Amino acid sequence: MNQFRVLVRREFLEMTRSTAYKVTTAVAILLVAGLAFLPALMDWLGRLDQRRVAVLDEGTGLVAALQEVLDAGVPAADLVLEPWAGPADEAAVEQAVREERVDGVLWLKPVAGPQAVAARYVSRDYQRDAVSALSAAVSQAALPLRLQRAGIDQAAFQAVLAPVPLQEVVLEPGKEPRESLVAQGLGYLLMLVLYIALAMYGSMALYGVTTEKTSRIAEVLLVATRPGTLLVSKLVGLGAAGLLQFLLMAVVGVGAVLVRGQLGSPVSLEDLQLSSVPVGTWAWLLVFFLLGFLMYSALYAAMGAMVSRPEEVQNASGLPTIILVVAYIVAIVALVTPGGQVATIASFVPFLTPLIMFARVVTLEPPLWQPLLGVAVNLAVLWLLLRWAGRVYRDNLLVQQPFSLRRAFRPGRAVRS
Repeated sequence: MNQFRVLVRREFLEMTRSTAYKVTTAVAILLVAGLAFLPALMDWLGRLDQRRVAVLDEGTGLVAALQEVLDAGVPAADLVLEPWAGPADEAAVEQAVREERVDGVLWLKPVAGPQAVAARYVSRDYQRDAVSALSAAVSQAALPLRLQRAGIDQAAFQAVLAPVPLQEVVLEPGKEPRESLVAQGLGYLLMLVLYIALAMYGSMALYGVTTEKTSRIAEVLLVATRPGTLLVSKLVGLGAAGLLQFLLMAVVGVGAVLVRGQLGSPVSLEDLQLSSVPVGTWAWLLVFFLLGFLMYSALYAAMGAMVSRPEEVQNASGLPTIILVVAYIVAIVALVTPGGQVATIASFVPFLTPLIMFARVVTLEPPLWQPLLGVAVNLAVLWLLLRWAGRVYRDNLLVQQPFSLRRAFRPGRAVRS
């Protein structure tokens, strides 16, 4: 046990002291901190893109109604209305626009007949989005006046345009639509993090084994320990380094949110929609991270043991990478249709379970026996996988032969038993 702890500590320290680990940790922390301030940054950038539109109203009385329509976001527009302060003549309007005192001038005039209002927008250049938004907004604001001019009862008109009530009967109620949308968004984000983590730490295991083999460090280590013990200690050390990295990102993320609140832009858990994620979901994220990490890292490490030259690393990573990409693609489908037959069956398939079952847990909340069965099946496969990876490790770690995937699936001569 002391020997195992020493090997785990060695692997953990080598990983955390490596340049790649430090760079990825720093980049991840910066991204997490940046995401906390992203809403404020987007709001500031949005204000830079706002168009200042002066409204010259010659008696229509629609300015207040027009502002209400734009404030309601229908149509969606990034316009700021302000009253026209100059004389109501063509030259003054054109001069203000040319001098860029405003981005445009909306000129409203009352006219006789059912049309009721004439509108004109003066701008320095083409502003298709502003013209489209203002046209729709003026039409909506002027609708009551135009109905009155046409002799049409406004209440009757709105009643005719009202949608026909549709009663919804759900035989198997699940989450509310808004909750499902939030769950899908957060589920995709968490699943993406899980996918990146599995790919990154699996690759680190592959490169770590390859480096030890090509630098002959493995020969020294195998003098003092068994190949299986060396493999498991590598996986545990890498896993501890990965959990430390995630813990640092979580601490920085929470700290950035609190700092943002102190700077006058408070954000609550409700704003981030994190409160909608049950505690059980976070627990399942940890479970599937550990399960997926052990399975994929063992597979990557076994492939790395058969590499004799650094040039063969790309070939060695092919099999586990393909499996991981397939799992990710099916998991995206599972986020949209978590109760579908493909997603349900695939969530019990070894190597696919960590991503697909997690996607179903986030969006569907399947019966507890399903994720438990998926974990149990994958734990059984993990036990077999570790035995197989240990054999591959034992038979190939000291063998200098070109990489061959077939060699991993046939019995070989043990270097050390």
